[in-house]
Amino acid sequence: MLSRSFGMVGLLLFLFVGRAVAQQEVTIRELNTYDNLTEQSELSSHPLVGELVQMTVVLSSYPRNSGLASYIEDTDQISRIHTFVIDTNAVSLGRDGMGIQIVEGENITLIEDFDRGSILTITGRLSFFGNAAQFNLESVQDVTASVENVARYESLLSPQVVNLNEVNQEDNGVYSMNLSNYTKLVGQYVKFENVLVTAVGTSTSRVDFLMQDPTTGAQIHFYDTSLRFRNDRTLYRNGYNRRQGGDGSFEVPTVGSLINISGYLVLFNDTGGGLVSTDGQNQVFSIHPWDDGVVWQNGTRRENGVNGFSWPVDIEVIGGPPVLSELEVSSFTATASEQVTVSVTATPSEGETVTSVNVVWNSGNGETTDPMTNSSGTTWTYTFNTFPDGTTVEFSVVATGSNQLSSEVSSSFVVSDEGISTIAQIQETADGLTGDSPLAGLGLLDMDIQGLIVADSADGFTVIQDQPEPFSGIYLANGTTQIDELRRGDEIRITSAEVIEAFGITYLSNITFELISTENDIADVVPTILTQDATKEFDFGEQWEGMLVRLPDVKVLNLFPDFPLDFGEWSLASRQG
Repeated sequence: MLSRSFGMVGLLLFLFVGRAVAQQEVTIRELNTYDNLTEQSELSSHPLVGELVQMTVVLSSYPRNSGLASYIEDTDQISRIHTFVIDTNAVSLGRDGMGIQIVEGENITLIEDFDRGSILTITGRLSFFGNAAQFNLESVQDVTASVENVARYESLLSPQVVNLNEVNQEDNGVYSMNLSNYTKLVGQYVKFENVLVTAVGTSTSRVDFLMQDPTTGAQIHFYDTSLRFRNDRTLYRNGYNRRQGGDGSFEVPTVGSLINISGYLVLFNDTGGGLVSTDGQNQVFSIHPWDDGVVWQNGTRRENGVNGFSWPVDIEVIGGPPVLSELEVSSFTATASEQVTVSVTATPSEGETVTSVNVVWNSGNGETTDPMTNSSGTTWTYTFNTFPDGTTVEFSVVATGSNQLSSEVSSSFVVSDEGISTIAQIQETADGLTGDSPLAGLGLLDMDIQGLIVADSADGFTVIQDQPEPFSGIYLANGTTQIDELRRGDEIRITSAEVIEAFGITYLSNITFELISTENDIADVVPTILTQDATKEFDFGEQWEGMLVRLPDVKVLNLFPDFPLDFGEWSLASRQG
């Protein structure tokens, strides 16, 4: 800037002087408060959206933990930075409504070099990503040195203990944010105590897990904005607090663990990798833990409690269930005359004992619970009776410890005298409702499935279908020449494949197949359905997953159902209902 002519500098000052005069002094609470908030869709209509405002804040999260944006190694760049602040007025006026997330893309250097606890005067504008509030910076001034009593604001760096049922609410299994508490909680650094980990996502590099209040049943899911909870950021912008050296990988708490968890509340258009059910309009609060007690600064690793150093630890496991391992199933594709035996190792957590291990199973006629036998040491076994040909059996092994905490591991098998010969045997769950394939995660399986390609790589994905019936279509993993070269109308026979479940979608990978014929008419395997057939409340269209279907006589309801975002989606309805 100093190398430019005086005339240019003068021009810039002239252009921006009007903005500087017009900026408003506000509190963060004013940015989070509404006169009469009745719907989430009203959030982005806040009267201060886009207005230039100024406030003095405490930087409550370490900016260099931010890791949500992708990293470009060649230029050492990231597209944006996320961090959180709390208004200094929270000391005298209370913390309700005083937190907000800063999301800065154009000028990440405005904020990335400050330390947690810095006191800053910031200027910028309120904006929204969907329903999620964020603050975009235009200027930042460090005023820490001029503050007479910095210690007065230290309490704002600690989380506020709240109850989970204050945050999210449930209606018939569908979750949304508790609108009445939006102003109080959005952007806040909170702590939930004694919550139960109830589900964990399947990704190995990014972690999703779901927590529940054991008393009220209220739920919230974890989100990995922070580098300290991501295992896929082996490289990141220089100086950022990624996992490295002796850190190891972030280990998600075991399902059934009792934990204390702290983090920032963000209204996010995310379902925790499919762990949370929402209606697509009303989003849920997710919790964004920020620290694990370790910070890398200037190439030096510092850890909470070592040499007097203090740094937050946002996830604390306070009680663990028995650890289940070495689950073995004698056959995943049994015959009608074959009894399937299950064995598992159940190891108690430290200081506890295993009090029971049960198998909970369903063959389509409701759940049955049977005790497993402690055959030796920590090994438990159970043998099923035989089942009729064509049966799908889904089961869970549930181990409970003396601390009353339980862990669970699930699997399944199919009964087929002819082996895996239809797509429905892969896709259909035991109860016919939403759920993973009974064969997912079992490795390479022999098959004899014959069907038609109804979508190919030119469509963006490849799909095989073998009947015009529910559960009769499945995606084929693209990326290999053989699969990518298949064309609509090709008839193939799959002789072996691995069943994968990811983000609630079933697909086949590591596929061995033979091409039988080409240019076939696919009409015979395409069912005709109504839109209400695919939106039944009890199964949310699971039976039509991965299928090409025909929808006759439909009307367009909305060209922008995801407004104010626009991903090119339409909403449709059959005129018959």
